[in-house]
Formats: sequence, structure tokens, C-alpha cells
Amino acid sequence: AVLAGLVYVVIATVVKLVGVKWINKLMPPVVIGPTVALIGLSLAVNAVNDLKVGKVMVDGASVASPYVTLICGIVTLFAIFCFSVYGKKMAKLVPFVLGILVGYIVATIFTVIGIATDNASLLVINFEAFKEMTIFAVPDFTFVEALKGVKEIDGSFIATVAVAYVPVAFVVFAEHIADHKNLSSIIGSDLLEEPGLHRTLLGDGIGSIAGAL
Repeated sequence: AVLAGLVYVVIATVVKLVGVKWINKLMPPVVIGPTVALIGLSLAVNAVNDLKVGKVMVDGASVASPYVTLICGIVTLFAIFCFSVYGKKMAKLVPFVLGILVGYIVATIFTVIGIATDNASLLVINFEAFKEMTIFAVPDFTFVEALKGVKEIDGSFIATVAVAYVPVAFVVFAEHIADHKNLSSIIGSDLLEEPGLHRTLLGDGIGSIAGAL
């Protein structure tokens, strides 16, 4: 993750120095479109599998009916469509957030009804998770544990990690640009130019590095 973040930092520096015209030539819509589509299709399997289960588990299995969870997923999907197509500018900027909120409300209704009627097939959300929540908490920093193995890191290890993760950074880079162009079309302003692709890439890179730590 640190190496992927560093790739973003390097590209951000290049963009700052030479601009974004080379990106439009290197990654035109005909390249970015299929790349983003492939990312979405590859994640579709995970989405479908996650859609079949709820969060209330008994003996490692979800007690919720897959039909109930499917309804929650379909409502979420159509809510996202509606916010994207018919929403005002602010709604169009965050349709996924709003769609998830709508889906969560539907799942909450099912769960409350399931608790009231003692019907386990309607229990989609595990409210027990909220009991352990705190407003303020110190996270478990990965680097504290990772420092114990620093002595075992050598050049071949770094090279292996780089080969595995650096190409992924370039794939996500294409999605990063696609998101910018999509938002640009919504607000009528080229975000690659202002505030600038170098700024968002730099923030993304630093965020990836910080998240890894």
C-alpha cells in the first residue's frame, strides 16, 4: 500500500510539472471506460455474495433470508439510480452515500420487525455491534507491529511487493481520472485543471501511505 501511494505521489509530481495533456493522450476515454468497467465487473461477484447474507450470525451462518437481503440490495441500487439521474447537484455528487443510507433504513425496518415478531429471517443488521462503539478511540497502528520485522526486509522482498502492487496503482489511477471526468461533467468544470489532478493524486497517495501505517 505504501508503494502504491508512492506511485501516486510520483505521478502527482509529474502532472504538476508538465500538466495533464499527456494523460488525455495516454488514457483516452476508449481506454479508461473499459478499465473502469472491468474493475466494476470483477467486484460484482463480491457484491452478489455479500448481498446474500446479513450481519446476524448463528454458528457462522447468516440467519436472514437471502430474499430479504436481496430486497435491501435492490432498494439500495434503485435509490442510487434515482439520486444519480433525478437528484439535485449535491445528490448527484454523493448518490452512493445516499443510496446506502436508504438501503440501511430499509434493512433497519426489516430487523426491527424481526426482533418484534421473533422472526430470525428478517434480522439483517446486528445491532450488538453498536454496543462496543465509542466516540473516541485510539486505533491499532499497523507500523508498530510491522517494525518488529524490519530486519527481515531485503531488496528481493521489496521488489516482489513492488511487482505485485505498483501495477495495481496504475489501474486505480485510470479509475481516479474517470471519477474526475464524471464529476467534471456534472458540475460543468474540468477538475483535472482546477483544482488540479496533481492535488487529488497527492492527497490520494499520502492517504494510501497513511492508511497503510
